[in-house]
Amino acid sequence: MPNSAITARADAIVAELISAGISVAATLPESWLGAVLDQVDREPSIRHIRVAREDDGAAVCAGAALAAKRSGSRRTRRWVLLSSL
Repeated sequence: MPNSAITARADAIVAELISAGISVAATLPESWLGAVLDQVDREPSIRHIRVAREDDGAAVCAGAALAAKRSGSRRTRRWVLLSSL
């Protein structure tokens, strides 16, 4: 897949996170998701926290929910959205 197509897909995913109101994202570093993680890093409205284990991501998102922030964690090829609403 050409770089422009990968970037367009990453932009679309980040746009969906923003439209869902996500302000905190916890992710595991994975090579196949590199373009998306780079776009999340560059997005000023999302606080991106890279974690070493999936349960660390759940803990980060739980803490964000206690602070009334909408958060998402990328877990095993899908996003889990956690909300304080």
